[in-house]
Amino acid sequence: MVTSSSSTDNADQTEIRAYRTENVPVQVTTICLTKENYLPWSAAMTMGIAACGRIAYINGRKPEPAETSGVWDIWFLEDNQVKTWIVNSVSADIQPFILQKKTARDMWVILENMYGQKKKAIRTYQQMKTVYELRQGNLYVAYYYGALKAKWENLDYYFDVTWHCPQDQALYVAKEWENRVFLFLAGLNDEFE
Repeated sequence: MVTSSSSTDNADQTEIRAYRTENVPVQVTTICLTKENYLPWSAAMTMGIAACGRIAYINGRKPEPAETSGVWDIWFLEDNQVKTWIVNSVSADIQPFILQKKTARDMWVILENMYGQKKKAIRTYQQMKTVYELRQGNLYVAYYYGALKAKWENLDYYFDVTWHCPQDQALYVAKEWENRVFLFLAGLNDEFE
């Protein structure tokens, strides 16, 4: 008996759809977006979504195709997977702002506009303040350094500058490293004076 190619194609599409829905995680990060943690949340979500091969759905490189095209069904499935990941990673008080959005990209842009861009200066100030206030106290030196380094990394994440001159960047990095050494030394207990 000869099998028609259309029935084989249909079987292949069914297998693809089953695979795409059965092996997809419900969430891609354990970090839940609150009104205060957009940057770490977006970094974790970006990594998780990229690891699942769906980054194009949030960065705008995979726009919605025409509904009549042959790829719309797969696009719709994958976009809804990403939307599910986003909804499952935000707090309950944020969900109403994004649930009715048409695409994952729409959700992503709304969250970035609400919690990312406009609060960057405030977050930078808060991070700087915690860096300058940190002291060794009763921590071991290694733990104190680790805590300070984590705060510096957070601060670096908020300080996103595009350099036009490599020499200026090198000078800045050297000066910043020197400042960080001074901050570390200033926060040590008196016994290290």
